[in-house]
Amino acid sequence: MAEIAKRGMELYFISTPFTGCCNLETTALSSIECVLPAQVLSLLRGFILILPALFIFAYFFGMDGVWLSYPAIEMICAGIGMVLYRKCSSL
Repeated sequence: MAEIAKRGMELYFISTPFTGCCNLETTALSSIECVLPAQVLSLLRGFILILPALFIFAYFFGMDGVWLSYPAIEMICAGIGMVLYRKCSSL
């Protein structure tokens, strides 16, 4: 169990920089009164994308895929957040 947890933590914490970007983007969108894009980004991260990614990654990569699904979603949402922020800040 300890070996599984060690490997899982190594893979899971790849998401740390992307999680910070997503949190920053969500806060920035809210602060410039683009509340709907901020809400969409939050829903994508926490609910909409994570479940399909979890099953897809687990199918292809096994237990490592379960751990890697979260960093992948955070990376995707960080990119989406950048696009949303550029659109909203130029209005």
